[in-house]
Amino acid sequence: MKHITSFDNPLIKKIIALASPKGRSAYGLFIAEGLRTCQTLAKSPLALNNFFVTPETYTQAQEFVSEQKLIIVSEKIMHKIAATKTPSGFLGVFSIPQHKAPGHLAPGLVLYNISDPGNMGTLIRSAVAFDRPQMILVSGADPWSPKVIQASAGTIGYALIIELDWNTLKKHSKRPLLCAMVAHNGKKSEKISSQDLIVVGGEAHGIPPEVATTCDRHVTLPMPGPAESLNAAVAGSIALYLSILP
Repeated sequence: MKHITSFDNPLIKKIIALASPKGRSAYGLFIAEGLRTCQTLAKSPLALNNFFVTPETYTQAQEFVSEQKLIIVSEKIMHKIAATKTPSGFLGVFSIPQHKAPGHLAPGLVLYNISDPGNMGTLIRSAVAFDRPQMILVSGADPWSPKVIQASAGTIGYALIIELDWNTLKKHSKRPLLCAMVAHNGKKSEKISSQDLIVVGGEAHGIPPEVATTCDRHVTLPMPGPAESLNAAVAGSIALYLSILP
């Protein structure tokens, strides 16, 4: 069993670097925290590099992580490497998968400039739950940031994340129709097809007009109440659910 007691340990310095996008990109790794999130990721296809625990959480971690991957650290070191203010005592380090755009894009979600990590993580979780694991990201938050990982509850381990710019997506020769979710004046939600790429825009302004006009159709979810619009994660999740209805 490996123990690390020094802040100067090279591995600890490496894990601290994963808090930034630059560090994650350099090492091709991301961190995940929390028992439930780590358990889900540990069962997923993603490669687990190391798993850090405190003496108090070691026994529980043994139930789902092999002994060779476990590293015991002090509470102080756990606070240093964790992204949360109150660490759970479970911190996994996983490899970031490298997914290139396939020759044929599958139906699912297009996240257009979703900048809020909570919304992005929630949409990833919904997409995996509704068996639409391929997600296309056009700008927005880093999907491998700790907040996105946490919001996805670890389900990102089952997702196929593809990052594209809009023009590349639009010109892709084998893509489904682009169905833009707009707050007003779109077609009825029954028009969402199981074969669509559902485009969900950012929190503040939705899909820019110049982008929306290049989509194949526009759909608006009915809102009989006084709310002006729906949260991006809520709208995208509802649209996904409607798309899989028989």
